[in-house]
Amino acid sequence: MARKYILPAALVIALGAALAVNDRGAGYGPDFAAAVNGEKIAARQVEGLVAPPGAAPGEGERAAGQAEALERIIDQELLAQEARKAGLERDPRVAHAIEAARRQVLAHAWLERVAGAGGGEIGSEVERFYQDNPALFRQRRIYRVLEVTAIAPQEMVAEIRKAAASSGNLYDVAAWLEARHVPFNVSTASRPAEQIPLHILPRVAGMREGQIAVFPMPRGASIVQLLRSSAMPMTEVQAAPVIERYLANRRRVDVALAEVGRLRAGASIEYLGDYRALRAGPPPSPTRARETKTVLPQGADNAVSN
Repeated sequence: MARKYILPAALVIALGAALAVNDRGAGYGPDFAAAVNGEKIAARQVEGLVAPPGAAPGEGERAAGQAEALERIIDQELLAQEARKAGLERDPRVAHAIEAARRQVLAHAWLERVAGAGGGEIGSEVERFYQDNPALFRQRRIYRVLEVTAIAPQEMVAEIRKAAASSGNLYDVAAWLEARHVPFNVSTASRPAEQIPLHILPRVAGMREGQIAVFPMPRGASIVQLLRSSAMPMTEVQAAPVIERYLANRRRVDVALAEVGRLRAGASIEYLGDYRALRAGPPPSPTRARETKTVLPQGADNAVSN
């Protein structure tokens, strides 16, 4: 049986060590953090793992992070050296994975450069975004919801709306779905406004307690009943740092989309072999996902699906 090779994302770090600093000169200097069997490990690789961009750990925390990161890279380098000795670089699957990782790193680096060159002040946009989204800030609320997520064809969503409109509570809707053998899940959650997709937040904000609303999903519908909500407003001063991060991220997405579109327009792209049938133009645009997912970068799941 052919052996499968599982290549974790951390392999990119080891790959970088092998490609970028694989020399054995004497006198390592301050640019290097360690040498493993003569193979140098650059200090910048350790620093890249210590803390994410923008973080400012204390001295003690930073030293501990440096030590942990360096030991991880040493372990990876030892494993990578054994892999090279075994000739795994010549294994087609490993070679393809290394090339894919290299391509991904280079693509990310180019987008970073393009996004940096196209950056600009977004301070003037913060106030406008704050004013244009009262449900997120001045009128921000915490919503307690009961949700039924139904897996159903799109043509059935209209029937689900009618059933929800004539029902007094969500359990009646669940019974209606069960009678028609429609798969569904029931859940209860509390979510602040920033964890609700922006395109449906105004509708949720306008719901009365006990009211039921139906939101279409790619594979069915989300039927939501608002149990209660409580006010928890956010001032512009409080919101400004989060809005700035959001607008910066949104701008980076826009720049990336424009750059990919520009490159595709000027490129010669030929689909070969069995992949000729897959010629469907550029990949789906993430613009809709950008608009409908969490607005503020809290990192939690949405209570109401898009």
